[in-house]
Amino acid sequence: MFSMAYFIYTLRLDEQKNVRELRRLKQFDSFKEAKIEVRKLRAELGETENILAKIIFAESAQEAEARLLERRAAPILKEWEK
Repeated sequence: MFSMAYFIYTLRLDEQKNVRELRRLKQFDSFKEAKIEVRKLRAELGETENILAKIIFAESAQEAEARLLERRAAPILKEWEK
C-alpha cells in the first residue's frame, strides 16, 4: 500500500504562462503543515507574477510533477459568467 503525501513546488512561468521550471521544495504527511509552509513561501515570494507556489497531493514526486505539468483545457464560461 502506498502512502500519499503533500508536496510543495515552485513553478516558474514564461510569458505565455507555460511552466518553464519546476522545483520540489518539501514533502509533508499532513495538509495542515503543508498549508502553513506554502503560505510562508507565498508571503516571501510576494506579488511575483512568474513564480507560483503550489501544494499537490500525490503518491510520489513523479506523479506530482506529471500532474503539475499536464495541460488542462480552459473552462467554458457560461453566458452569465462573462
